[in-house]
Amino acid sequence: MYTILKERKQTGFTLIELLVVIAIIGILASIALASLNTAREKAQNTNYLSQIDAYQKVFELYYSDNGFYPKSGVSATGAEYCLGEGYPNGTCWHNTGTGRSENSTFNTALKQYISALPIPAVINPSASLQGAIYKHLNSGGGYDVQYFLAGNNQNCGKGTFISNISGNTRCQIIK
Repeated sequence: MYTILKERKQTGFTLIELLVVIAIIGILASIALASLNTAREKAQNTNYLSQIDAYQKVFELYYSDNGFYPKSGVSATGAEYCLGEGYPNGTCWHNTGTGRSENSTFNTALKQYISALPIPAVINPSASLQGAIYKHLNSGGGYDVQYFLAGNNQNCGKGTFISNISGNTRCQIIK
């Protein structure tokens, strides 16, 4: 007796084929997410640099009207304060235990030249890197602004690169 074997038509995909397709989709997704993160970081830094530029223009307008750059307090020189207002807990800068405070007198003086003070973004919440600080310099009557950008070795715009901290770039402008 002969058994006649019928050829079975194969329908669907094998397990190996499905695993290969899933692996390819995973690789493509990881590449897309990496590109999105890079684009998001660049957009955040561009926005942040435009905020710093807006503050520099405010400082120049203040200087034009008063003959000196804004002092950090009523009569204080050399003290460092947050640029902007609305920071969590009213403090900015980084986690060295030396966070800077907002200064209402300083912010009120700046509001004469700009309708709303830009609030620099939180760059790295895990390292508490947020905002920018302003310091009126005693010598020469200039100012010092320091800020962070997301990612190492970023272009500081008009500022000068200082160092990398917690995977981010610390920048400084001295006028």
